[in-house]
Amino acid sequence: MRRSVGREGRRSSPARLFLLLSIVALAIGVGGIGKKSASIAWGQELTAAFAAELTFAPSLSLSAGRFTLQLGASLRDVVFRSQTQFGLLALDSQLFSLTLDVGDLSVTDRLLFLDVLVFQRNELRAELSSKERAFRLAAEAILEELGPPGPDINPGLVVEAGVRSALGVGLTSVTGFGVVRVVEDLETVLPCLPLEVGCLDGPRPDDRPDRLVVAPFVFTEEAVQLDLRRGPVTLAATPIFTLGGFTRLLLDVSLFVTGPVEVRFFARSTLDSLLLLVRQDVMLQVVRDPVAWRAVTRFAGVPLVFEEQTVKLAVNVRGFHAFSAVIFDLGGLTELRVGLGFRF
Repeated sequence: MRRSVGREGRRSSPARLFLLLSIVALAIGVGGIGKKSASIAWGQELTAAFAAELTFAPSLSLSAGRFTLQLGASLRDVVFRSQTQFGLLALDSQLFSLTLDVGDLSVTDRLLFLDVLVFQRNELRAELSSKERAFRLAAEAILEELGPPGPDINPGLVVEAGVRSALGVGLTSVTGFGVVRVVEDLETVLPCLPLEVGCLDGPRPDDRPDRLVVAPFVFTEEAVQLDLRRGPVTLAATPIFTLGGFTRLLLDVSLFVTGPVEVRFFARSTLDSLLLLVRQDVMLQVVRDPVAWRAVTRFAGVPLVFEEQTVKLAVNVRGFHAFSAVIFDLGGLTELRVGLGFRF
């Protein structure tokens, strides 16, 4: 495995060099457009990030682990990200993400390949929202390979509509066609860049539901969320329906306190169709520059028993990042991740 890790490490150098050369080329091209003041403004809006992460098995050996290389760059309202993941012998997956913001409209495309660029999933999302977020409209079209055996690419569509009153009451409808788990964060499909505090849960980002495509392309799920915001506290109730009727209820409570020490708490209770508690997720995050810490604990079953806990620590000093994560289940340690990155 040492030889394999060395090969991936050597691959990261050309990728990093390519990113730097691309940034230089962009800066040169931008410098030749318009006046000097305009070129300075563009240069100030250009940012980039690089990160590498190693994943260890419980034995702290890389024999069953992986190496992840992440690159990101943004220029004005355009953000590009690339995540390449290597296993023991070869490439495991490649993720490309491109986001464009134009006024109140945001468009994001994510393209995921497995193995040697074998298509796995594509997500195209467009979202329109007011600056005060009084209303929000969004649509997400998904194509996903559900095989083997054989090629089996299936479509999915999620339509979202939400409004919020001046009193802090919000109502959101999320409808899935050929898609399940439209509002639930149960299983990671597309990890996000670990350099961001919002992604401290590693491969389980909290800012995106883990929507899964299923066949055939028909109505599959409807979630209606009613929430109330009062200062730092938000309460929400989300019943979920399928063609068979009511299936489960999500009850959320969150607390977000800002200041020199930023504290975020979130708890979600999942009740089944008989209103029995079958799942409990609890997240606690504390950020005190330059350190950020997060713990996510999951309980499941009837009665509830401990299922998994993820603890992540990140340190950011002048654009240099160091981060680590440990994941436990009932059997003990299941995964250890360590990484380094920088932003410029």
